[in-house]
Amino acid sequence: GNSTSERFFAGTEVVVSGGHLYVCSSDAAVSGGQALAVSYQLPSGKSPHPVLRWVTRWSRPGFAPPLSERFTGVAASGEGVYCAGMSYRETSDGAGSKEPKSVLVKFPLDGPTGAEADGAQWVAKPRFFPYSGLEGFWDIAAMQEENGTFLYAVAGADTSGYGNNLLVVAKYDAAGNLLHQVTEPGVEFSGLPTLGLSWPHAVVARNGQLYLAGSSHLTGLGEDNFIRPFVACYDADLKRTWKLRKSDLQGRFFGVEAHNGSVYAVGAALV
Repeated sequence: GNSTSERFFAGTEVVVSGGHLYVCSSDAAVSGGQALAVSYQLPSGKSPHPVLRWVTRWSRPGFAPPLSERFTGVAASGEGVYCAGMSYRETSDGAGSKEPKSVLVKFPLDGPTGAEADGAQWVAKPRFFPYSGLEGFWDIAAMQEENGTFLYAVAGADTSGYGNNLLVVAKYDAAGNLLHQVTEPGVEFSGLPTLGLSWPHAVVARNGQLYLAGSSHLTGLGEDNFIRPFVACYDADLKRTWKLRKSDLQGRFFGVEAHNGSVYAVGAALV
């Protein structure tokens, strides 16, 4: 129907942890939308359906460009729920026109009861490149390591105007401290590189390794001028150990999983 009372929700990722289901999404009922985090109790006994535990809309209402207030990745651990995405209203811009920037938001496991806005426990708002264009997290993974739980968020960030955007991999501790960040190998964050495009659409952490899936055409680094899907592997120190870019396929990978020594990626191809 066309009722103005209807709401549009776009679920973007789901994760299961500790008997609960966590979903990140966006609610487009207000201008620019609001990022959305939802938790369900997994079905038990004879019940075939999950039961809603809590829901929160993050970021205050107000003007924002379409789809600029959203969570696109979610991870969970024994310490909390972590939602990654972007925000126009809740971030600042260091140069030029105002544009959305990355946000990483932690919520307590039992719901939005934290001291920060809309019940968050903490909020990280990084800015990666001095160009200060459009930047946003696309996905996040949590990994239990010897010294605790660590978070790995992947972003795309404008570097020097239209047609130049580089992936970013950022490592956080469970308290929201940024520990390390990398972009394409050999590229520094201090400059305005004009290398082409690389987008990391998904990340998964398995057995001490990170696996990224996305798309790229980094003509400044020797790639051809077609957008092609790739999968890449990083260690826990964010060192890239390999990247496989499909030279016979145009398109993008949007999801990734690793199991038993193999990596699986799914996406869309131009045919």
